[in-house]
Amino acid sequence: MTSRFLTGFYCGLFSGLLPLYLAECPPKNLRGSVGTLNQLSIVIGILVVNILGLPDLLGTSDRWPILVGLSIVPALAHLALIIFPESPKYLYMKKNNPVEAEKALLNFHNHDRLLVDQELEELKDEKSILAHNPHATWSDFWTQTRLRKPLFVALIIQISQQLSGINAVIFYSTDIFVKAGLDGDWPIYGTIILGAVQILMTFVCMVIVDRAGRRILLLSGMIGMCISSFMLALTRIFSEKIEWLNYMTVLSAVFYIIFFSIGPGAIPWLITGELFGSDSRGKATSISVFVNWLSNFTVTVSFPFIESAIGDYSFIVFGVLLIFFSIFMLLFVPETKHKPIEEINDLFKRKTIFFPSSN
Repeated sequence: MTSRFLTGFYCGLFSGLLPLYLAECPPKNLRGSVGTLNQLSIVIGILVVNILGLPDLLGTSDRWPILVGLSIVPALAHLALIIFPESPKYLYMKKNNPVEAEKALLNFHNHDRLLVDQELEELKDEKSILAHNPHATWSDFWTQTRLRKPLFVALIIQISQQLSGINAVIFYSTDIFVKAGLDGDWPIYGTIILGAVQILMTFVCMVIVDRAGRRILLLSGMIGMCISSFMLALTRIFSEKIEWLNYMTVLSAVFYIIFFSIGPGAIPWLITGELFGSDSRGKATSISVFVNWLSNFTVTVSFPFIESAIGDYSFIVFGVLLIFFSIFMLLFVPETKHKPIEEINDLFKRKTIFFPSSN
């Protein structure tokens, strides 16, 4: 019990710190691609665990403690972080140490002097702007419009990631495949295939996010998941009467994963760090991560009860929620691609609805 508590504690801590670090280190033109590495590492870990959890490997009653103990491998790998530089923004903004910030930038940008000078100039401009605003307190997020608006957007994006039903698909995918008519070990293999698809599409997101933008990928992902959710529900409802719909159930789950991975999987971890300046980014990220994990817990605990109560209609609930989230992404989420924080702040000051204008 103590080991599980400590593992959960540090996973929660790391899930907040890593997106923050990845948001502050790369140049603007690579911020999206680097930011998606957080989600990519998560889905790779899920696939590795699913494979190692096969009955022929470590998924047995006597070998599962070995599988749990293997978590020490990534834990030890984190010791390599000692050799990585501190965040340049943290050094410049919080520590008031431009010299060390410049050294960190030189390391991160392969000693590209022009790029480093541009980044230092942007840090200088951001610091001069933030000099007129004291560091944000926890209460400022509820009392100041400049923080309240982006925090509301960030929280809805985090909630939408979990209430989209993705964990219901992933955690209970084996049961979904069993009910779809797959027998033997095929439901387990189906779950592994879903994991592989998730890695592939998260990689696609990493490649295109700095070209396509955050908003369009979030929106298209939500709409695609909405359609897939209703397809998943309908195919499960009518599969007893129409046998070939069992295959459509599997296909719907695959498309669910594809649309989740193309945007709603990675971008919530990325966009929160882009909506806030250095005076508030750390606190905003911690609030967002807390809400994300709380939503995760809520869905994981409640889905078995929802399914037992309404059966195959359970995914209609997620479909209805995804309609709301799609409308929210369309109207209230600004594009943050390649934008400095002062421009994003100005967007929130000038408007609340970001459609149909191109912001």
